[in-house]
Order: sequence, then C-alpha cells, then structure tokens
Amino acid sequence: MLLFKKISQTAFLFAFMFSFFACQEKDNIVSPDSNGSVFKQLVESDEDITSFEPNYNEEDAMSFLGKLSKTVYPVKIGQNMKLVSRDLQIDSSQETAVGVLTETFDGRLIIAASFTEPTNPMFSKVDTVVFKNFTTTVTRKIKFEKTNSSVSKRNWRITSVSLPEGGTSNQSVEITKMTVTLPNGDTIDVTSPNDYWLDRFPGIRHQIPVINRGQGVKLTVEVKSLFDGEDFITLTFGAIRGQGHHRTKARFELVSSEFDGTYYNKVYTQTWNEVMQPMGHKHAIVNALPMSSVNDSDSPVEENSWGMPYIIK
Repeated sequence: MLLFKKISQTAFLFAFMFSFFACQEKDNIVSPDSNGSVFKQLVESDEDITSFEPNYNEEDAMSFLGKLSKTVYPVKIGQNMKLVSRDLQIDSSQETAVGVLTETFDGRLIIAASFTEPTNPMFSKVDTVVFKNFTTTVTRKIKFEKTNSSVSKRNWRITSVSLPEGGTSNQSVEITKMTVTLPNGDTIDVTSPNDYWLDRFPGIRHQIPVINRGQGVKLTVEVKSLFDGEDFITLTFGAIRGQGHHRTKARFELVSSEFDGTYYNKVYTQTWNEVMQPMGHKHAIVNALPMSSVNDSDSPVEENSWGMPYIIK
C-alpha cells in the first residue's frame, strides 16, 4: 500500500520534496588489463555520458506541459533517481576496446496531486503527495581507441558512444522507435539505442547533434502499449551538471493509435526549444509509462527510457 501524506501548506510540501538529491555509491570496473582506471576516468569525464543523469534525475515533482484527468489529478510529477551502482565491463585488444556501462538507479516517482478535478489547471491546489518506489537499469556501450601516448592517462580515447536505454524490469509500454528531426531537416532514426553510435570525429556519419538557441527540434516517438488510451510519455531536457534548475519537462501528444491484435501501436510527438537555457552538453530523455503509474495510487511504476545527447551553442 502507498503512503498518502496530506499537508496544509504547499510551501512545506515542496520544501520537503527538494530535499532529495542524487548520489553515487558504488563503481565496479572489470578489465582484462591494467587500463581499467583509465577507462573509468574517460567515462566519468565524458560530457556526452555525464549529461544523462541531470535530466534522468528530475529531483522533485515538476510542472509539465499537458493535462491529466483520471482517478488522481496530478498537478506536478517528477522522478528522483539515485545512482546506486555503476558497472563497466571492458573487452579490449591491443589497439581498441569496447565497454558496456550498466548503471542501476533507485527511483522514487513523486506525484503532487489532488483528489478533486481542478477547474483551472493554472491554479490547481496540491493537497496530496503520492510516492512510488522503483528500480531501473540503464545501459550504453562505449568504444575506445589506443593513442600510443607516453602519458598513461592519455593512452586511450573515446571514439564513439551508443545512446542510453533503460527502465524497470516490467514494461507494459515500450518505446520501439525515436525520430529526431533537426532544425536543418536532417533526421535521426533510432530503433535500438545501444546499437546506435554517435561518433566523435569529423567525416563520420553519426555525430552528436549541435543545436543553436531558439531552434526547435521535433521528436517523434513510437511505442507499443497494452492499453487503448493515452500513455504518459514525457520529455525531460535542458539540465547540465550543477544546473538542474534549467530542467524542463513536457508531455508528448498522441498522434495515432492502431491495434494489431496484441498491442496498441501509437505515435507521439513533441517539440523542444531552448531559448534562455545555458549552452553546453545536455541530454533529452524520453520516459514512457502507462497512465496507471501516475493516476492510480495502487499501480506500480513501469517505465522505459531512451536518451539522446545534444549540444546547445
């Protein structure tokens, strides 16, 4: 059973929720040679990798663009994600290496809600908070190349990273495809994040998207769902390490749904645009949950998450 905590003052409510912060507790590096610490340092200092967590960990309940009208009427929704373990498995040869990074998070879904349907969402009163605990695992792959430097810490470099994918062990709503339409009209089609590589050097096809401030990026997400109604599909973006206050959350809009006899195959779209946010390496993260995870107090959290790093200049 879930714990419902009623409060009389909204300010106290959110002050309590702000007290959650992400932290890292355990690292494990497995490498067949003495380069394990070098690989670890490269991963921990790589901005395309480290930009994931500030957007995956929303820290507290967030306002979002979109409406809900079900059993519980959420006003703000967010997930607090605590990194509890990191495992880096390295398969290396003399000149190259491939790493599989697996991170485990203890999550808490925070739903600031009302049991009465608000007449005006802009002035919704929060009188109930629902907390739901869950665990997710996020994976990505990393390619390394030997540089033959005389300095051991510079003897390897990262040449490409895959996109991250993660979620809970049970998923009744799964992302099957993500299409990113860039401001210049180019598209990025992803069907398997861990098999989609972003390369580091000019002339190679897939590179991290670089976006100017004020340019809109359209994101189209395809999911397969066990439910005929709308799912809770959100986009979180904009935060960089140490500056989580620039984080933004938006809900996708349902475009179409078709039943294949087993699943409802749905298409959702959303556009993000950063105007005043700071420049730097960031991550856009899509979280797909069944609607019951956010509007039914007794339903567990089921989540599937895909990420896309990008640079704002």
